[in-house]
Amino acid sequence: MVDDRAWQRFAKRAEAVSFVWDWQVGKVVFGMNVVRLIWTDGARKVPLWLRVWQKGGRSKIEFAGEMFEQARADGVKPV
Repeated sequence: MVDDRAWQRFAKRAEAVSFVWDWQVGKVVFGMNVVRLIWTDGARKVPLWLRVWQKGGRSKIEFAGEMFEQARADGVKPV
């Protein structure tokens, strides 16, 4: 599964940090967005890949595609 999540940060300055929408709290927060590829069997969840998304860079969809390709190259086979 693919998940994008905002991680709120409290530093005044940090790399890849900006104002981003956090759907969990329902507002804009100062933090970073990450896109994760997660393997699950329905009971367990194991993160396989993580990409930090930045405004003005590649899209979250492009990151998801790259992570799927990397997982396939590493031998992960979805059911």
